[in-house]
Amino acid sequence: MKESHLFYAPDLKSAGALPADEAAHAVRVLRMQEGDALWATDGCGRFYDCHIVSIVPGRKPECFVEIDSERKWNRPWGTDVCLAVAPTKHADRIEWLAEKATEIGVDRMQWLDCAFSERRALKLDRLERIVVSAMKQSHKACLPQMGEMMKLKHFLELPFEGDKFIAHCYAQGDIGETEEKPHLFEVVRPDRPTLVLIGPEGDFSVEEVRAAQAAGFRSITLGESRLRTETAALVAVQLMNLKKDDGMKALQILYKQTFGIEPTSVVTLPGAGSNRVYVRLAAADGRTCIGAWGKDVEENRTFLYLARHFSAKGLPVPCVLGVSADEQCYLLSDLGDVSLHGALVAWREQGI
Repeated sequence: MKESHLFYAPDLKSAGALPADEAAHAVRVLRMQEGDALWATDGCGRFYDCHIVSIVPGRKPECFVEIDSERKWNRPWGTDVCLAVAPTKHADRIEWLAEKATEIGVDRMQWLDCAFSERRALKLDRLERIVVSAMKQSHKACLPQMGEMMKLKHFLELPFEGDKFIAHCYAQGDIGETEEKPHLFEVVRPDRPTLVLIGPEGDFSVEEVRAAQAAGFRSITLGESRLRTETAALVAVQLMNLKKDDGMKALQILYKQTFGIEPTSVVTLPGAGSNRVYVRLAAADGRTCIGAWGKDVEENRTFLYLARHFSAKGLPVPCVLGVSADEQCYLLSDLGDVSLHGALVAWREQGI
């Protein structure tokens, strides 16, 4: 399938033409001509199918288009994904973050000036160009918002209608807390906007963490590994997207259809030899099951066939508890951390 180029035209409906830079790309680079079809977005959630009605050549060519149809983009993540991060000393690393976060899916990125920040100024126009390019490359129709650099103490005063978290490396005792920091994935709610704070390369100060907590932010961890600022920020974006993904929502719906209750916790598990995503869902009474989702229906059918076949033979494999109508999600009994793939490998090694 030929790759289609997405154009960014924020004023397409009112101007009836591509912006100057996009017009130059269409005419000079892609060699498009009158009558050619093109695909554009306004960056505000809509796609437009158009065709070129006229081209004015020259040093700065103009490209006039007519809209044939328009449609709303269905955002893959259910509620807002927001990130506030202290930029790194080296600008290329924060540019990489802005690009990759946009490709994965983010609604807002705010740059913070913290006590230990090594960079207190950014070229926002350059970042905006990078984000526009990433939006087009990843075929999205919403351009992430970016705010000017802001002092952390001022940012904490801003309202946010959703759940707020702060990632830091301090032990809870260092900041006057007693409960263990939960993993971000465990506390993100698919039905609520989420904001995560990521500190500079020297982390937040203890006073900043306490100020964030006083402003309603909850301390979280991103795992056992110690991550660079830009890596931690990207991990946070990915975890928020994963929890808000349509597949996760479908899995939670299947859980409720199967057991009649909502799961009280959802924990991501390591992969098991496929592109499927596995999670452990738990009820309030501690009972657990394994949930999986994947878009390859044929692969899912093969897995489910093998699970049922081996179960019928009396082998210790998970029982199939429920399957969604589209066969992209299913629930299995929880036999611990050994997967069916792992069991098959072990049996093969034993000659079974």
